[in-house]
Amino acid sequence: MQKRILIVTDFSPNENGFAGPQTTYHFVKLLEKNFECKLLVHQLNFKLLGINEDWVANKDFQLFEYFIDVNWNNRFYKILNFFKKLFNPRFFHFSNKNKAFIVGFEPEIIIGIPNSPFLYKALINLKSQIPYAKLFCYIMDDYKLYDDFLVKNVIQKSFNKIEGWISISENMASLFQTKFKNLKNKSYTVLQNPVPLDRMLTKKTWSFGKKSINIVYAGSVYPNHLDGLLQMIDSINDSDHNVFLDIYTKEEFRHHFQKFESSKVCYKGSIAYRELTTILHHYDFGLVTETFTAEFAHFARSSIQTKINDYLLAGCMIIAFGPTYGACVQYILQNRLGLVLTNNQKGSILDFLDSLPTKQEYIDQLREVQENWIIRVKESENLLIQLLNK
Repeated sequence: MQKRILIVTDFSPNENGFAGPQTTYHFVKLLEKNFECKLLVHQLNFKLLGINEDWVANKDFQLFEYFIDVNWNNRFYKILNFFKKLFNPRFFHFSNKNKAFIVGFEPEIIIGIPNSPFLYKALINLKSQIPYAKLFCYIMDDYKLYDDFLVKNVIQKSFNKIEGWISISENMASLFQTKFKNLKNKSYTVLQNPVPLDRMLTKKTWSFGKKSINIVYAGSVYPNHLDGLLQMIDSINDSDHNVFLDIYTKEEFRHHFQKFESSKVCYKGSIAYRELTTILHHYDFGLVTETFTAEFAHFARSSIQTKINDYLLAGCMIIAFGPTYGACVQYILQNRLGLVLTNNQKGSILDFLDSLPTKQEYIDQLREVQENWIIRVKESENLLIQLLNK
């Protein structure tokens, strides 16, 4: 008989959403292969992002909300209201409808996937209401807000109650173990953005011939990606070689790089996730960039980008461009999953572009990369199942 798992999240699981909702979607789908699952999804994120219809049809999910927001315009009162809500326990009790849903399901395990301090607080109350269920957390991000003393105290209290935890990367795990007490004493495993391996495509021939190399960047362009992307764009535009870059991202990000578009750097719009693998398959290399700036270094040190798996599924060799301490750079190096450039001097970038593998050499390297990745993904999934079945 399968164990019953209740997943509580303020990410709305959506395959076509941005990184958090997309990772949550694939995480839940992975769990459903081995466990009986139901979801509690925060109402605001559901309204913003929607949820995949299979859960709606099966009645396997329910919405919840923390509180009714007060729309005060004064910044001081907004901050005051935030902490008032965070520390007022009446805001974090689930509705009677939610309670009936939870009690009727009788979960043996509760997994929280937090995107805010409010969910950590909600998990504390949920554990007190259902003391027999084992509590776990899936940690995807580290925010500067988590360093605030009062917020950090709330998160620490929730970690005191967990049985174990899941981290999106080894770097994130080390960061949280340093920041929060007792986490080193809790069982944990690393699960880097679950993916549907049955969709993986392989290459048997060089895509565009020896006369050109086509690179793709697919995903959001946040501050922790931007400077690296702009440096790569600048170098591609100035390269004497036939190296081309196509960018797939939402229109809202285009202003960051629009003035640098050229015959070699093209904006291709946004595409649905279901179409992504097929489109990426036509490119030779997939670009991952991490910031070199001190301001956003904490993101580079801990976050693993979902586009890594998207590229590998599509049969694109990864190019990781970022500092040596970057989580993506280290992940790709340690698991031999692609090419890495850590020097952001323009001359070094141009030399790197000039040295990209071509023809059969590329195919051989890519085959080895995908084989290494499949092993890593399956190991991670098995370790997760073992952790939850203890």
